[in-house]
Amino acid sequence: MAVTVEPVYCIDKERASLNIERAAMSNILKVLQERPETQAKFLPIKQIDTDTLPEDKEIAEAYEFVRKSVMIGSQYIFLAKAAACYPGIEMGIEKPSGEFSGCYEAIEMFGKLIHVNDTWRIDTEHSARELCVLFGNISFPIIMKTELDMLKNIHEWHYEDVMSNIWFCHNPIDGKPCGKCRPCEQKMECGMEWLLPAEAHVRYRRHKKLEAAMKIPVAGIMLRAMRKVYRVARGILRSLRGKTLGN
Repeated sequence: MAVTVEPVYCIDKERASLNIERAAMSNILKVLQERPETQAKFLPIKQIDTDTLPEDKEIAEAYEFVRKSVMIGSQYIFLAKAAACYPGIEMGIEKPSGEFSGCYEAIEMFGKLIHVNDTWRIDTEHSARELCVLFGNISFPIIMKTELDMLKNIHEWHYEDVMSNIWFCHNPIDGKPCGKCRPCEQKMECGMEWLLPAEAHVRYRRHKKLEAAMKIPVAGIMLRAMRKVYRVARGILRSLRGKTLGN
């Protein structure tokens, strides 16, 4: 049965791969539309500027509550805000096949999932209020599938051409996956290493040796440090612009 799909993309101006992700989405849609077996009708991508989303004290407090116990990214604040505007929106979070998934671990720690209409939702009757605030408006259709499960489907359905256009890296180097951030690590560890260039493979191996020597996962630490530097620099620039306009 044909379905109508409206992709939604939240624009995070602090994301280093913003323009690459936009291009990747366009390429993926083009490849899917050209495949004869595709039955879905694709609407234009709805792009939401996260800066225009209203402040929400309840979401901010819920995030801080969960963040004290589970390392989840700050993107879940604006994703929760967007989901409040579009209840039931689907998010492609999968079950971790490797070390860690902040979203999945938060759900495991603070609540439960319930299967409804071929997707998974937060069980609001058996989950902490804060988890419901963050994820209660979101549908998780593939959260019970690991990347290894999806890899099997990719090969069975011959979707390698679609996958060759996806983007996942947090910190691209010369427009290519870095091999060091957690999403790159996940691809390397679940049989999708063919999505990364040879130089990223080298960086991945060096990175894992460094982690082993330091006995800590440095990917998350480096990413948080880079984001903090970016936010501070952005704040300074905004302050300077404000003073210039004021003068």
